Amino acid sequence: MNENDPRVTQLDIARKAGVHQATVCLALKDHPRIPAETKQRILKIAEELGYHPDPMLSSLAAYRKRLRTSPFHGILAWLADTAVGSDFRRNMHYSRYYSGAKERAIAYGYKLEIFELHAAEMTPQRLVAILKARGISGILVSPPPNAEVEIDFLWDNFSAVTFAIP
Repeated sequence: MNENDPRVTQLDIARKAGVHQATVCLALKDHPRIPAETKQRILKIAEELGYHPDPMLSSLAAYRKRLRTSPFHGILAWLADTAVGSDFRRNMHYSRYYSGAKERAIAYGYKLEIFELHAAEMTPQRLVAILKARGISGILVSPPPNAEVEIDFLWDNFSAVTFAIP
């Protein structure tokens, strides 16, 4: 421990435990990659040394993490079934769903693209082929106008979610 800095750091714990500082960081976060025995030993040393996370440093780390842009993870499909006579863009609530979904997708590194199930010359089979060819496996299904609507689509290779106003 540095005599000019009475605050116990993760580096102090690492030196005493004979491990890297990153190991201490992961152990304090209860990361599954760190063996239970190592975690317990590190936690015991942290307690003995009187370690407490610095709230200012934690706040700074959280702030910096929020500023970082998310890496691109891929494309999500917004599946609109226009054959049932509902265009989500004409419904204020559903249009807001789309805007919110697009905003959150971007925040997490995804792009959200609209795919209309009944666009000209589009069939469910063709749309499945397009989504597969583009590597799209996540689908947000635009809310149907009522609960009885069934969408003719081959869902087997996709993760999908839909939502509606209660």
